[in-house]
Amino acid sequence: MEIKNPKVGMLVCGAPHSGYKYKITNKDMTLAIVTRVYEVPVSFNILLLRHNNEEIMRRYIYNDFHVCANQFCPVDINTTRTYGTLSETSPRITLSESEKHVLDILSKKCMDYENRFNEPAIDMANRCGLGWVLDREYMLYDLKEPLFTY
Repeated sequence: MEIKNPKVGMLVCGAPHSGYKYKITNKDMTLAIVTRVYEVPVSFNILLLRHNNEEIMRRYIYNDFHVCANQFCPVDINTTRTYGTLSETSPRITLSESEKHVLDILSKKCMDYENRFNEPAIDMANRCGLGWVLDREYMLYDLKEPLFTY
């Protein structure tokens, strides 16, 4: 199922039809989060959270990629995949504690930095990288309302 109306906070995976158009964010990428959306052409930035290839996971976890929307499918955590394979025993995707932690930071936290106040962590991650945000986790505080839920 192609993504027609992407939104920040949407969980996505590589579409089966995408093959290996992209070296990293391909059909073996099983979980990423949309961090920024571009209207024309329909594309977005994603933050890699999970991949079937262990080498890619070690090197590129939490990296940001600009991609075309037609190469990805939405992930519904209530009905979808567990570690890239369809599971008859587990109808839900199981988020690891580190994935939950990152999603909580991106959806619920903000920071003040260089004359920017109440800057959402997801915007800072787009600007500076998630690693930069995680290194300054002590500076984060709660937003009044979450930007998205998962």
